[in-house]
Amino acid sequence: MEERAYEQSHPWIRFRPGLARATPKLWSLLGQAAARCEQVARAVLPPAAATEMHKLYLIKGARATTAIEGNTLSEAQVRDRLEGKLELPISQEYLGREVDNILRACEDIFGRVMAGEPLRLTPD
Repeated sequence: MEERAYEQSHPWIRFRPGLARATPKLWSLLGQAAARCEQVARAVLPPAAATEMHKLYLIKGARATTAIEGNTLSEAQVRDRLEGKLELPISQEYLGREVDNILRACEDIFGRVMAGEPLRLTPD
């Protein structure tokens, strides 16, 4: 495996979990956290609420992701774009395309997760 630049300049930095020295209390807390995650993941929501929650977090995630890159569309505009109701001037259409690309990528990943496909995200 190729060495990273920080490994040359700062060889004492290691990103490895030291779980061999973990206390029983840590293992207990990790188990409790995993159990809570499973409970939340298996919680049944009414279909309309589940759909709205999915849409809400999709919009918030797309807005935040594109904002990092300087996209100035608001959350309301992203919602309108998702619903096909946002008309942008030609000078801002690139902002809409950025949002479309992120929305499409998120939906693709969500679809793969729901289909039970292996999760494999790579730099490519």
